[in-house]
Amino acid sequence: MRLCFAAVLVASIGTAAPAHTIEGKYHSVGPRQRYPLYDRPVPAWSTSAEVKRTGADYAISITTVRPSGCTGQVTAKGVLTGRKIIAVAQEERECKLAVQFKVDVMRVREQGTKCYMLHGMRCDFDSTLKRAR
Repeated sequence: MRLCFAAVLVASIGTAAPAHTIEGKYHSVGPRQRYPLYDRPVPAWSTSAEVKRTGADYAISITTVRPSGCTGQVTAKGVLTGRKIIAVAQEERECKLAVQFKVDVMRVREQGTKCYMLHGMRCDFDSTLKRAR
């Protein structure tokens, strides 16, 4: 009986589930609205992101599109601390993104200055994105 219990215990410890990873694709789409240039309602925004591990850092690529004509794209790198990353934009070093992960959700908030250089004045990278399945 003891031997059987020990074998089950060792088997269950050896097959532990892998830790949750933040790598992957994330997406957010706004509610559909009417805009003068479109003949039917379109999403108020669409934001996509991809998170990849690059050595000790993580690279985060974000693209945002608004029907008003505003678009933006950024690639930022940073170190994961707990479930957060402060990522520095590769295209504009004064643009930083504060990124927080919770289960399958990625929350992005702009930090620093000059992020507008990457997306214009009428949109931003601030968003809450869900992991794409």
